[in-house]
Amino acid sequence: MRRFRFPLILALLLGAAHLVFSQNNTEVLVWEGNSLLLNNASGKVISEYSSKLGKPDVWVDARPQKIMLFFKSYQHIEFLDRKLNRIGDAIFLPDVGVYKSNLVCPSSENGIWVYDETERKIHLVDFKLKKKTSSLELSSILSGVKGHPTEMKEVGGRLYLIYPQLSLVLDRYGNLVKVIQNK
Repeated sequence: MRRFRFPLILALLLGAAHLVFSQNNTEVLVWEGNSLLLNNASGKVISEYSSKLGKPDVWVDARPQKIMLFFKSYQHIEFLDRKLNRIGDAIFLPDVGVYKSNLVCPSSENGIWVYDETERKIHLVDFKLKKKTSSLELSSILSGVKGHPTEMKEVGGRLYLIYPQLSLVLDRYGNLVKVIQNK
């Protein structure tokens, strides 16, 4: 069995098929068809989650004891616990006024950051489907930058929005802190 030595979120974003996520390296997540399987170290399936929506476009270690699944074509987010049981109701982004998003990521502010392609804004959405905060329209900040960001992640209370040419650093309220030119 292949074991990864880097954090789960990086492995998931890189598309790794097998992921060790328990602290003692005894449990592995594996996507097989439309099912997420939780295997023990010997490869025995100990839990399974099946999705009617297929394999998610993004699946990340959301917070301790949570896995976040994002199905872009359905604008649908689900959360699972570490035993692959669904936590709460699914989030359908149009229910919070976001009709086209290609990026989501978990927030330390007890919610989800969502990039709204239509409005070109970042929204922090809580688990009660309320927008807690929204950024300014990013195109007003980024004169001359075309296209949409390709990656979004929160690290140390800051949100990083990565475009091919540059990266934006936003605070927990969606305010611009810094612009970094990519090399």
